[in-house]
Amino acid sequence: MLGYTLRRLVTSVALLILGSMFVFVLMRVIPGDPTITKVGGAIGAGDATTVEAIRADLGLDQSIPQQYLDWVGGVVRGDFGASYYSQFAVTSLVEQRYGATLLLASMAMVIGLLIAVPVSVAGEIWLPFGMLMADTAMIYRILGPQSPVQARARCGAERGPGALGSSGTCPG
Repeated sequence: MLGYTLRRLVTSVALLILGSMFVFVLMRVIPGDPTITKVGGAIGAGDATTVEAIRADLGLDQSIPQQYLDWVGGVVRGDFGASYYSQFAVTSLVEQRYGATLLLASMAMVIGLLIAVPVSVAGEIWLPFGMLMADTAMIYRILGPQSPVQARARCGAERGPGALGSSGTCPG
């Protein structure tokens, strides 16, 4: 049992490291430059020295592996850096929203339990109700993906916001 637990722990740590590397590199190679965002997007050709100074201040002039190691070192110390958009510390931004997020998640769990427990107990006690719930779930699984709301969501996910045509359907 100890060997299994150790293997799972090593695998989890390796996946965490690989996942963080993948996301970090992906964020560095996508188009766009945080320096442009930091200065407001209105830079002329003569402001190259300003852009280079900001890139050096953000550490973006270093190699990607060095940037990753600096970022991991900050994360281990609890320093997530500053937001490129708002210029505030990421830790303070997360702390500001943590209470509301925790409240929302706990209320969603309570509401889910308040619905799920009575419905499942009623389905076990009263067989026709259980069959009705099973049939309702089956109908939703069949018809749900074809509903207009689901079609709009699929179209938006496939083609971006505002992709629906005037008829309300996803243009082919």
